[in-house]
Amino acid sequence: MVSTSDLYREDKHLKARVEDACRLCERRGMARFVGFLDAREAMLAKGYIRQLQATCDAVFYGGHNDAERVMLGLFPEASDVDRASFPLATLAFYYRKEADITHRDVLGSVIGCGVVREKIGDILCEEGRAIVFLHEDIAAFVAESLDKIGREGVKIEWPFMGEIHCVHHYRSVSGTVASPRLDAVLKVLLGISREQAARLIQSDVVSVNYVPTMSVSRTLIGGEVLSVKGYGRYIVDDVSAVSKKGRVILSARQYV
Repeated sequence: MVSTSDLYREDKHLKARVEDACRLCERRGMARFVGFLDAREAMLAKGYIRQLQATCDAVFYGGHNDAERVMLGLFPEASDVDRASFPLATLAFYYRKEADITHRDVLGSVIGCGVVREKIGDILCEEGRAIVFLHEDIAAFVAESLDKIGREGVKIEWPFMGEIHCVHHYRSVSGTVASPRLDAVLKVLLGISREQAARLIQSDVVSVNYVPTMSVSRTLIGGEVLSVKGYGRYIVDDVSAVSKKGRVILSARQYV
């Protein structure tokens, strides 16, 4: 989790990278790539491109059609856009079907190899296998360096050419809250007291739509994404229905 000031610096850096990529694409007539980007960063990148009034074509792609983390590809105007040209690689990590391997386990192991987050795309976990999308320039290094996820031994297939059977897995979370305030919603999602939820928020470890927030009274709406350091990530599906007792009905999902 980054602070607001760190986020501001990262946004300025992202803007400079997108602007440089646009200019190089237009001047040299060659495709340029930025990322991986999360949903918030991709939204910002689209805005930067509009501000520049760039003539190049922008395409966001993360290795599969439902990718959450994507690369920005900038292509000369009117050229054929080939997704195969994106500099990404797909690896498959195989482990025992009984192993309880999660997205966080895989991400932590890859980052533990010294890989920065920007080089890592989606991680899709299923029974006995995790599919990982990486920038192609670090794929060989990860394949050679990583033989365990946590304490679980893994075998790696690279490049992975098989079918992707799953996208993202979730655990449903539901309950009722006094209001759609952030502290009230976190109370239910995390199974903690409202006072504990407020302390987490004020400790600057909570993000809404990938933006850190310290406002316990922030009102949430359906479709927003919550991230809490140490607890994981959640999608708030709905906080608009009201029960007969006048409480707000919360429907959400946790990434697993």
